[in-house]
Amino acid sequence: MKSHLALGLCFTWIMLILIAPQLTSIDPRQTNPTNTQAPPQWQHLFGTDNLGRDVYSRTLHGGQRTLMVSFSALLIAVIPALMLAMLTILWKTYLHTPISAMLDAWLAFPSLLIALVILTIIGRGLFPISIAVGLAQLPYVLRVVLTALQQGQNQPYITSAHALGASKWHIIRYHLLPNAQPTIASYTSITFAYCIINTAGLSLLGLGGDPSIPEWGVMLATGRDTFRYAPWVALAPAIAISLTIILANRLADSFR
Repeated sequence: MKSHLALGLCFTWIMLILIAPQLTSIDPRQTNPTNTQAPPQWQHLFGTDNLGRDVYSRTLHGGQRTLMVSFSALLIAVIPALMLAMLTILWKTYLHTPISAMLDAWLAFPSLLIALVILTIIGRGLFPISIAVGLAQLPYVLRVVLTALQQGQNQPYITSAHALGASKWHIIRYHLLPNAQPTIASYTSITFAYCIINTAGLSLLGLGGDPSIPEWGVMLATGRDTFRYAPWVALAPAIAISLTIILANRLADSFR
């Protein structure tokens, strides 16, 4: 029940963001110099920012881009990690030592620092941010997946499967992966929360490209300069980010 409730809440919140164009008819990039930093009112539910843009519309549309970049980063982190972990189990003699050395070296640096280095190489923008954040999270996912698969190898039924002549790929596909599925699903949810935080953080630093494009990190960067007398500009994306991360953590807890 807890797993279904957490999954339902996450799905509802994501769908609410994805259908944002149906919830508001206001252009998120439309400026109005005569109505800047207006407090929340009926015409502008979350107020307006320093250029007179509707914060409600920008929050909904910005959520689409933030989730898109975060999901892309999640796929970049999880899919290669699963493939590398399975290959390491298949060819342990040849891959275990170099993969372990690579992980030790990679994990010695903070993920945000790695993402900044990657962005320095490939340039700024939302798509480069998804690549940088995904590659920065990849070693953490790989470590968890590899550990979960290796722990499953010590189970008695794996020994029985070997004795019956099952191939390594059969054991990985039908025994190790299903056994590690709760751990992988739980950490995937946690990784998604990290992707959202790092995506918003890099956009906050001005690495997201065009600042007029609505995105939660860009909105935080806009609102920090006017927070003392127009806090609603930053509060809307901050609450949206916090709510998404809380739901992702709840989903991870339900998988555990």
